[in-house]
Amino acid sequence: MAVDNALTFLASLAQGGCNLVFAAGSPAVEVAQRGAATFPDRRFVTVGGMANGNLSTVDAAAPRDGVVRAITEAVAASP
Repeated sequence: MAVDNALTFLASLAQGGCNLVFAAGSPAVEVAQRGAATFPDRRFVTVGGMANGNLSTVDAAAPRDGVVRAITEAVAASP
């Protein structure tokens, strides 16, 4: 049930115009993986997990650098 609720929340973020979504922790990473497939025009970044298409991952052992990189790239790509 928690994953279904999180998917609903994720959909509200993506449909509301959020272009970059971060997720950390097992349930959140699962939701981001499913959401990335549903919203291919949005970018997702997870701490751990498997990268695929619009889903990038950062190293769980040192997430700060990956998060900073993802934010910097998203800002540079925004209009």
